[in-house]
Amino acid sequence: MGTMIPKLGITEITRSISPVRLLIVDDRPPAREGLRALLSVMGEPFQDGNCPSIVVIGEACDGTQAITMVDQEHPDVVLMDVRMPGMSGLEAARLMKASWPEIPIILMSFYGVHRTDALNAGANSFLLKGCSPEELLKAILLASLGTNENGLHRIKTEPISTKKSGGGMHDG
Repeated sequence: MGTMIPKLGITEITRSISPVRLLIVDDRPPAREGLRALLSVMGEPFQDGNCPSIVVIGEACDGTQAITMVDQEHPDVVLMDVRMPGMSGLEAARLMKASWPEIPIILMSFYGVHRTDALNAGANSFLLKGCSPEELLKAILLASLGTNENGLHRIKTEPISTKKSGGGMHDG
């Protein structure tokens, strides 16, 4: 049996993280604006130095624009919608991971059925839209540290098999 990894709270995660530079990618302007506003409010209770600020360095409306912004800005984390017109978040994630494997990507969707596709595309984490603000903040902070919600490092970006096997890898 492996070592148990404790579930970490926001305070334990954030002790020594510098400000996180975030790129928000969603085709709907109200969704981008809502995420930006939520993240700015979420940082307020943590101004005692226990939580780094999350600085939204830009917004993109599709995968093509997101790739251009990643190339120009090199964010610490990309928070991106799975389904968008033009280039989807899944395709953009694949292309980003091919060029910038070190940049963590969190893919979001209203539909949990996209989780496996998101992780197969190279996402470090997957969130349901409408998740709690705490879950969103925790996912961003963990991604900035190179880990996922289970505290596991996602080093490989190969597709995760959906087939049952005797000793498969947990897809975090």
